[in-house]
Amino acid sequence: MSFRTILAPLALGSLAILSACSGSEPTATPTAQNAVKTIGSDISAENIGAPFTLTGQNGDSVSLSDFAGKVVLLSFGYTHCPDICPTNLLTYAQSMSLLTPEEQEKVAVVMISVDPERDTPAVLGEYVTLFNPQFVGLSSADPATLNQVLQDYKIVATRVERDDGDYVMDHSTGSYLIDAKGQARLYEPHGISAEDLTHDLKTLLE
Repeated sequence: MSFRTILAPLALGSLAILSACSGSEPTATPTAQNAVKTIGSDISAENIGAPFTLTGQNGDSVSLSDFAGKVVLLSFGYTHCPDICPTNLLTYAQSMSLLTPEEQEKVAVVMISVDPERDTPAVLGEYVTLFNPQFVGLSSADPATLNQVLQDYKIVATRVERDDGDYVMDHSTGSYLIDAKGQARLYEPHGISAEDLTHDLKTLLE
């Protein structure tokens, strides 16, 4: 069964929010100024994020610095995620559609896989581009490299075995907005609306 077949009900609006993707989330207290200007939590004073180089969906090396000059919407997920990940990606796609073409050129939507065993570059690329052809999927076959990125971005990702012999990944579900200079600025929780996310993207684009 293809990703397109699996995701069709979601695209039609049947968004069943289950619990297979949970996990701890970074916390930040919005300042009074941030509360007025942005929806997400201001994390600019937190020690979150670091440069990274991972494998792109075409098998090439992709670094955070490659997106310099753009606002990066960075999330963590996996292609076999039954609920949260596709819901988030649909929201990101809807948010991008609310931007002008000029603004879209200044935003990169990137998902880093927490399941490199199943998410080869080709599989990941097929998956993320179903939501938007410009979306970028990154992964790493080296556990140490991936674990360092997860640690830098305070992401929890735990493999949970199922009775049928398969497994799911229990992982943090929010996303980060990284400004054009490469600094993590905002934390956007799962469940944020496309309109609110677009508001925050536009704020960082100003």
